[in-house]
Parts: sequence; structure tokens; C-alpha cells
Amino acid sequence: MATQQHSVLIVDDEPEILKVLKKSLEDDYQVIVAHRAKEALAMVTDKVAVIISDQRMPEMTGSEFFKIVREKHPDVVRIMMSGYSDMNALINSVNQGEIFRYISKPWELDALQEVVRLAVEKHEEQIMHRKLVDENKLLIQRNQDVASRLSQAMDELRRLKEDLEHRRQS
Repeated sequence: MATQQHSVLIVDDEPEILKVLKKSLEDDYQVIVAHRAKEALAMVTDKVAVIISDQRMPEMTGSEFFKIVREKHPDVVRIMMSGYSDMNALINSVNQGEIFRYISKPWELDALQEVVRLAVEKHEEQIMHRKLVDENKLLIQRNQDVASRLSQAMDELRRLKEDLEHRRQS
């Protein structure tokens, strides 16, 4: 279920595309728009769940943009959008930016909304997975600490037992 807490960043150099996408998604998400990839990089925070980016933009391609985003914000789910059927761009996006989905322009509204919903779910799963991994690391460390203290206590008990036996024999 989509809620306002999830932010979707849309990056496209065409103002009309940004306007239509924002209008299509703003009922369910907090929508942020950027006209350039470099501008968008400054907008990516931990609150951004999903980024939809055009492939062909001035300054930087969507593939290049997503590569940087993946390195700095790996939990952000990335969706590539393009009106061109450039297979090399798609391959680069998948390989370098690890995109979640590729959407062709023009898009079907229902399909776009479903892809964004799935992307938000994936983002939530990634966040939960990261939390579980962190909790697991903490539990492992605690177990190691307990095992170390137990080992020390057992060593002390052995020493006390030996000392007691030595005193009985004396």
C-alpha cells in the first residue's frame, strides 16, 4: 500500500514529461522532480525510495546517473524510462545501474503505477533486509561476548577447583 511517506524522484529534461509523471503519482507518493541528472544527485537522500530517470539527458545519461546513485544509495530502487529503443543503453543501465525495470515512452498509466508500487515494495524489502542483517551482526557480536565471558568464568572455576583440591591435599 502506497503512502505519502515514500518519495519518488523523477528525472527528465522534458518539462511536460515531469509534469505528467508528477500528476500521475502525487496522490500516492511524495513526488520530487529534477530537470537534470546532476541536479537530481543532490536530491537523493535516504527518504527517496524510487527514482524514475530518462536515459537520454544533457550532461549525463540515465545509466551514468544510476551508476552513481547505486554506489551512494544502494537501497534506492531505480527505474529507467526512454522513448528510444537503444539496446546498448538498456544493457548499460542493467549492468552499471542495476535498474529494477525499464519503461518505454509512451507508457501506460496503470502499468507505470504498478511498477512504482512494486518498486516501493522492493525498497521496503531492501530496508528490512538491511535491518535484519545489522541485527544479526549485533546478535553474533553479543553471542561472541557471552561465549568469551563464559569461557573466562569456566577458566576461573577450573582454577578455583584446582586451588581447592590443592588445599585439601595439603
